[in-house]
Amino acid sequence: MEWSHDGQWIITGDHEGVIKYWQPNLSNLKAFQGHKYPVRDISFCPTDLKFVSASDDQQLKIWDFRMSKEERQLSGHKWDVRTVDWHPRLGMIASGSKDNMIRVWDPRTAKCLAT
Repeated sequence: MEWSHDGQWIITGDHEGVIKYWQPNLSNLKAFQGHKYPVRDISFCPTDLKFVSASDDQQLKIWDFRMSKEERQLSGHKWDVRTVDWHPRLGMIASGSKDNMIRVWDPRTAKCLAT
């Protein structure tokens, strides 16, 4: 679960791989299938225009928040991706997996910058 930086939205992911948008009063406004396996973590980018989701399908996905549309997949982990965080100022995403690897990604190119 993650609050948007402006405090207007909450996004969640569930065991079915569904991503949901909520308002602070817990009105569910949107739900869509984001992954085939459980969503383990979600993080907004600093502008709240995009977010990244981490899943047991070994994938990270970058989404356009307003359109609820997948923009990129970040592939490289060999097991469930359990945690993800978008850097608050730099254009980087960090992820951690059960494969015992921490990876740093460039969200613009979907390239792994470091492990």
